[in-house]
Amino acid sequence: MKTNPPKLFLRFFRWFCHPKLRSSIEGDLIELYEEKGKSGKLKADSLFIKDVLLLFRPSIIKPIEGYQQLNTYGMYKSYFKIGWRNLVKNKGYSFINIGGLAMGMAVALLISLWVYDELSFNKYHENYETIAKVYLTETRGGETQANTAHVPGLGTLLKTEYGSHFKNVTIMRTGTEDRVLAFGEKKFTQAAISCRLRVLTC
Repeated sequence: MKTNPPKLFLRFFRWFCHPKLRSSIEGDLIELYEEKGKSGKLKADSLFIKDVLLLFRPSIIKPIEGYQQLNTYGMYKSYFKIGWRNLVKNKGYSFINIGGLAMGMAVALLISLWVYDELSFNKYHENYETIAKVYLTETRGGETQANTAHVPGLGTLLKTEYGSHFKNVTIMRTGTEDRVLAFGEKKFTQAAISCRLRVLTC
């Protein structure tokens, strides 16, 4: 006795399958169903349903009505041709526009690098958020004369009076000093940059 596959899934397959592929794929499905039907209708139906669901994929589904696949390569190629012709036709304006764009991008890049350098300055320190540098502002006659980081005696004051407020106090002094180098009876003076560094750990 000849058995028929499940009508609902057969209609579903005919609905979504591309017309050019429908006849050949449907013939294979029916042939496979009849072969499995010898082992039992229930098993053949379940395998048919499984095969129909597995066939529901983009390569087999028919396109939506009214939808046309556009050749985007040709469209972009046409855009580039038109753009190139306009550049060649108006060389002066093209040079100004491209030069201005390149200069603007270069300036933006340099500003970005400068901002990044300012924001990342000294951040390699482990305790960056708690590090501070003290400046001394000299005011004469109501006007600010100079800002300097050279504050004599500040390190000792911080250590003795405010030692509990700081975990580490670093004293650093830089400046140009005359150094006398001697070897035997030979002596000569050389200007050198001195740097005295002392770290106080509480």
